[in-house]
Amino acid sequence: MKVTKISTRVINLREALGLTQEELAAKLYVSFATINRWENGKNVPQRRQMEMIEQLEKQSASLLAFDKRAAQQGWTKCSKRDVFMTATLNRILECVLRIEKKLGDMR
Repeated sequence: MKVTKISTRVINLREALGLTQEELAAKLYVSFATINRWENGKNVPQRRQMEMIEQLEKQSASLLAFDKRAAQQGWTKCSKRDVFMTATLNRILECVLRIEKKLGDMR
């Protein structure tokens, strides 16, 4: 993958999520300077970091779909961070419910 393509992906992801370079760095467990180098094409993420970026891109796509649905239904505008947190909490709740169901099945 070309460096410019990766840098564009990182920039687009960060902007879609409404994050600063520092905030994205915290999510990917890297330094702010690392994000800056990726965005400027001076370095590329390692394999594990690329996997994390791909996961965030999937979440970002979910957020965009949610934003479109919200606009169509006339919901009040939420910040992308609010939507991101809601999606994350929904995933956690789904996991808890699956675990509870499995525990109930075992009894």
